[in-house]
Amino acid sequence: MISVIIPIYNAAQHLPYMLQSLKEQSEKELEILLMDDGSTDASADICRLAERRDERMHYLHQENAGVSAARNHALSQANGEYIAFLDADDTIEPNYFSELRIACSKADIAVCDVVIETEEGKSLSRFTAGVQTLTSQQALNRLLTRKEINSGPCGKLFRRSVVEGLRFPALKAYEDILFVKDAFAQSNYIVSTAKTAYHYRQNAGSTMDHLKRSPSLDVVSATEELLKFISQHKDLDAACLYITISHLYQYVLALDVHDDAAKTFRDAVRQLYRNYWTSILSCSAFPWKEKIVYSLFAWNRF
Repeated sequence: MISVIIPIYNAAQHLPYMLQSLKEQSEKELEILLMDDGSTDASADICRLAERRDERMHYLHQENAGVSAARNHALSQANGEYIAFLDADDTIEPNYFSELRIACSKADIAVCDVVIETEEGKSLSRFTAGVQTLTSQQALNRLLTRKEINSGPCGKLFRRSVVEGLRFPALKAYEDILFVKDAFAQSNYIVSTAKTAYHYRQNAGSTMDHLKRSPSLDVVSATEELLKFISQHKDLDAACLYITISHLYQYVLALDVHDDAAKTFRDAVRQLYRNYWTSILSCSAFPWKEKIVYSLFAWNRF
């Protein structure tokens, strides 16, 4: 059986579409945990109705505590041999779970294509690793360089044994990639399939959209955790360090220089770059011009 965990917070507008795509699944052995994180809209009513109509659906509720707490709560209640995570405002294809289950029969984790779409359903980009079997190291290289495998827990099926002791950290940002990298690190093999896809809806006003405009210090904290992990795993590609450092700098570039919160964020990034300055200078993946830019920024030269 597959335990499907769906954190829900004020998702009444899109939740019915996700529930419909679950009803259309060719895989029937599902335990669907509808984890309401203190919604104030009609989400709870939609979940309770779904629970009455389908015995596989189970409504859970907690006071609003964030997506990490919601996923962790549901994870503690899951009974399946496999664990899957979905977001309430996205959709999946009818063969989603059947194809992931087939792929995962020969691995610890299965991943599929993830399609990034507009609210109107227009495709913007696609993560795909094709059809292949990856070692833990190979999968981590793709995850940490943001190539082929998306950073979140969606679009993946985990053996319960792989995530048994894992929990999402209590952060407002990047908690997803921290969980996934730990799961990958604990796996022997990760299998990818291109026979199905997860459809991620890019909503205006979403958490990620807000983070781009007003980044939380959690972004810096999560980046620091990633850098610690990368520094401890010397066998990873140099590009993992480069992408992690440069990805954080994109937030800096978008900041309003006159905003006090922006100054606090910028100063935190400067300090983190100073801590990893020698790693940046010695990393072969950094062009020399960018090494100069990051060095000048880290030491407050601009």
